[in-house]
Amino acid sequence: MAKPGIAYSLGNFLSAQQGDYKDIGGIMQIGVKKIQTGDDVKIELQNPKFLPTWVNRPYEIIPMKALSDQSDKYNEIQKHMNQFMPELSFDF
Repeated sequence: MAKPGIAYSLGNFLSAQQGDYKDIGGIMQIGVKKIQTGDDVKIELQNPKFLPTWVNRPYEIIPMKALSDQSDKYNEIQKHMNQFMPELSFDF
């Protein structure tokens, strides 16, 4: 069974920068599966998911898909990230 993993960075969560793309962040979820056969160990990453977020003042993190005024940027982020990882899901 795959176990959830975490990738993190606190960059824009704590930066206090303002401006269109400086207020955007994200939360990622990736399943990690460890397969061990004798001394051989293999790691598989499965079901990558990404939730684009918006930093609202004073430091409230909101999923971008919940903000109708940010839908253009949300779609732009989704298109940009899917060109590198077509299997990336944007739903948790």
